Amino acid sequence: MGKTAGLCAVLLAAALVRLWFAFHKGLVLDEFHTLFHASAANAASFFDGLRRDNHPPLSFLLVAAFRSALGDDEWALRLPALLFGLAEIALVWRIARRLGGAWAPLLAAALLSASSLHLDFSTQARMYALHSLAVTALTATTLAVLEARAPRRLRLAQAAWAACVVAGAHDHYFFLYYAALLGAGILAARVLGAVPRDRWRRFLVPAAVAALLCLPWYAWGFWPQLQHGLNPGGRDVGLAALGEALVHLFFLNVRIAGPELRLVFIAAGVALLGYAAYGLWRALPLGRRQERALPVPPPLPLLLGAVGFGVPAAATLVAALFPRAGFTWHYVLPSAPALALLAAAGFEGEIRPRLHRAGLAAILGAATLLALLNAGSRGTEDYPGAVRSILADFEPGDAVISVECQPAHFAQGLPWDYYAPRLAAPEGAPPRLAMDGAFHLARPAELARYGRVHVLCTSMPDDWPLMRLLYRGYDLREQENFGYGVDALLFVER
Repeated sequence: MGKTAGLCAVLLAAALVRLWFAFHKGLVLDEFHTLFHASAANAASFFDGLRRDNHPPLSFLLVAAFRSALGDDEWALRLPALLFGLAEIALVWRIARRLGGAWAPLLAAALLSASSLHLDFSTQARMYALHSLAVTALTATTLAVLEARAPRRLRLAQAAWAACVVAGAHDHYFFLYYAALLGAGILAARVLGAVPRDRWRRFLVPAAVAALLCLPWYAWGFWPQLQHGLNPGGRDVGLAALGEALVHLFFLNVRIAGPELRLVFIAAGVALLGYAAYGLWRALPLGRRQERALPVPPPLPLLLGAVGFGVPAAATLVAALFPRAGFTWHYVLPSAPALALLAAAGFEGEIRPRLHRAGLAAILGAATLLALLNAGSRGTEDYPGAVRSILADFEPGDAVISVECQPAHFAQGLPWDYYAPRLAAPEGAPPRLAMDGAFHLARPAELARYGRVHVLCTSMPDDWPLMRLLYRGYDLREQENFGYGVDALLFVER
């Protein structure tokens, strides 16, 4: 199989699996957050809502543009993430061509395409697929700036590098970790003599331009976000959380196949990290005197090591010192491409090629199996299933409440508002009772008119005022779970 044909085969397989997953899983709550921002009535309300959130604006603006052009069906909202994910697989293949050998590009691209974490977030209307692509592109353009010889090629590389910084910094704040650690990789390459001593100066002008372009948002938007105290999306901190995050980079939702295969998937994830560490050791400039050193451009392994291993470790340390910084596995999704590249690098020129090849083939097979199991599932939160269940049991005179335990500035009831009209009979979906935006009914007295109340809720504690109100006047007759924290409840009047 030719090199280009191999890439096309990987991209086609990745696209088909991602389309399959994207078309039959429902939107998750985080995607409704994106829809909330992307459907703002005007620019003023968009930025007002965003300044009360924890994210930069770029991903929401892109989804808003696709929504305006293509509508608000799931596939249209998820299309940007799908395109970014496929573009990153192709970019990883291109970077892997620098690793030498015939199989490294295909293996690195296949490992990333089989990552169930990459699969999940390249089929979500969220910022993480662009976050990962921006980091991988920044890694590639950093190498291009360091290696450029012709003045015109250098200027193009510098412009591309600055564009990656601006895009990444306006997509997710965790990008700043990656930019900082890549800077440390450049410094390490200079100290070790892997690049000429004056090459770091090539980044001064594009860095200044990127900083000026980022300044408006960070002064006007990021600073107010720091003041409001909203918790980050992930707060798992510690060595156990770090290890879990690194395994999740390629093996997400390992429980889906049962307890036996769960252990197999975890072992495969740990083995992949071992292969990546081995590839880094073989490719580092310090290993050039060894027989099995790889003919890799000297700065590249330092950059990949900083992205693959350095950022998750540094982010864990910062989150331990400053809990507001946050940490969870999807924040470090951009480390997966670097680890795939390092694992592929370790494969080339190995002294025991058959054993090495068998190990990587087993890891790739396990990752592919888990990705297919995830793609065949309904995802982590099955809101369409919950809405169908309520509609099937709904009787004239019933009431519907839709509520989610989430920051109060987000609109309540978006899952019901989105899916009920799409799934209801021709006569239309029953309206839900209005909420006041703080987990209370806007008109609690009207609850007395209903003998049965259907509740679509997400992670709602039983001791919150709304739930206490329901338990005082009703008996919980039915409860059905539809994934992570999503429940359809039926309360019947005593």
